[in-house]
Amino acid sequence: MKYLVLVSELGIGKKINLEEFYPKSRGSVGLKGINLNERTGLLAGAEVVEDEDEIVIFTKRGQILRTKVSNINLQSRNSVGVILIKLKQDDKVLGICKI
Repeated sequence: MKYLVLVSELGIGKKINLEEFYPKSRGSVGLKGINLNERTGLLAGAEVVEDEDEIVIFTKRGQILRTKVSNINLQSRNSVGVILIKLKQDDKVLGICKI
């Protein structure tokens, strides 16, 4: 099964089943994948993954976290998410990549 992993610049992220994203009509504005607010910051990265994959999250100050996708809880499109990486003060997630 394929999932979409989203991570915000403040370390909040989630795993969503790709089947939750369905085709829309030509004039639509799209589907929301994550609720972004002051607590989450902007979106830092997104990857299409499977449960056996791993992702690496890297930050502005050089912190790196490698984790299995299976360790991330499956959530709905409308949820905010969970803390995937604890950041030090003045640090932000720059991006993620699939391994």
